[in-house]
Amino acid sequence: MRYLIIALALLLAGCEVAPVKDAASVQVSTKLDSSLTLPVAAPLAYYISREDLQREVNGADGYSRWKFYPGPFFKKAADIVYPDFFSVAGPLAEDQSFRYLVKLSSEAGYSNLWGTYKVTVTASYLDRQGNEVFKTTTEASVTGANLWQEAYTSIYAEALKESTHRFLNHMAGLNSDLQQPISDEERQTADFDKLLGEMKPAGNGTGFFINSSGQLLTAAHVVNECLKTEVRYNGQNYPANRVALSRVLDLAVLQADLQPARFASIPANASDDVALGQSVFVTGYPLGSIMADYPSLTMGNISSLGGLKGALANLQFSAPVQPGNSGGPLIDYRGNAVGVVTSSLNQSMMLAKTGTTSQNVNFAVSAEYMRRFLDHSHVQYRYKPLKKSLEAASDAAVKFTVQILCYQ
Repeated sequence: MRYLIIALALLLAGCEVAPVKDAASVQVSTKLDSSLTLPVAAPLAYYISREDLQREVNGADGYSRWKFYPGPFFKKAADIVYPDFFSVAGPLAEDQSFRYLVKLSSEAGYSNLWGTYKVTVTASYLDRQGNEVFKTTTEASVTGANLWQEAYTSIYAEALKESTHRFLNHMAGLNSDLQQPISDEERQTADFDKLLGEMKPAGNGTGFFINSSGQLLTAAHVVNECLKTEVRYNGQNYPANRVALSRVLDLAVLQADLQPARFASIPANASDDVALGQSVFVTGYPLGSIMADYPSLTMGNISSLGGLKGALANLQFSAPVQPGNSGGPLIDYRGNAVGVVTSSLNQSMMLAKTGTTSQNVNFAVSAEYMRRFLDHSHVQYRYKPLKKSLEAASDAAVKFTVQILCYQ
């Protein structure tokens, strides 16, 4: 009895879960077919829904409450496990090559009585045509871990490795194409609607046309995680593909299959750029899920010719912006796009660091760095300012500003 009490006390005191560094360190029950040579040549993409990535695990007893967010550690486990088994493996993306897609879903829980973390993972493997070739459900748990982050990473990795062994064994038994080299078709963008079902927009931003060929400029963070991107123009949605993207500058160029009636003028050189205090306005689609299907316009001034902590590629302006304005144009009264809206000063951070908040401290990539990005990407644009008139400039701006829909 004494030994049972001691063992129980040690269990409830918690234990360290070793960080998962690779799939080899994860123990599973199913042994891999000895005929397989790893990594197999077949490229794999994996998909975890936003619901799984954002899932909460919470609960309470008479003494405490808890809330965990296991989703990011589900993805972390996938990032660790799959590259050990497949020569090319990565999260499903617009430019991700794959022969098989594994759609992952999970249920996650926690028992406060024993301190047990548990996950159930369902892995559905599809070919590029959307046909399901294999499906399996696995479970894993750990008790008494001190760090819930490491606990979930560990048991997700265990469940994913177990399901991967089952899939590879199944395909090996069919003498499948696991070892065939990657093909040109597998390098092309797949039909995500066929693979994932009808997709709904997960977010939205703003962009603006910069030439008559249907190319538009936006912020990179609006589109860099999209599986599919659409441009809403004159009440219709048009598919758009990425032409160029810079995460450093937070800029991206999209190509839509349409010819816009108007497109923005971009200053040709530094002498045409904005000056401190100059009046400007912003057009865009803020709060796109609840606001009208029409661009809004807010007015302000150039507050600084530098960004946060003097960032040279940015300028600061006071025209109010909201979520959804990102990627939209900052425009002077001659109709020139003198910046691309990228961010606002974080109010929570300001309050924590200074004890106060700020108003209308917003940032845009300057015209100089817009030109550098477009020139480097070999994207055409032109400088054709209007007569200095807010009415004429705003009328043109609402015609070349569009909403961007991001599907994930």
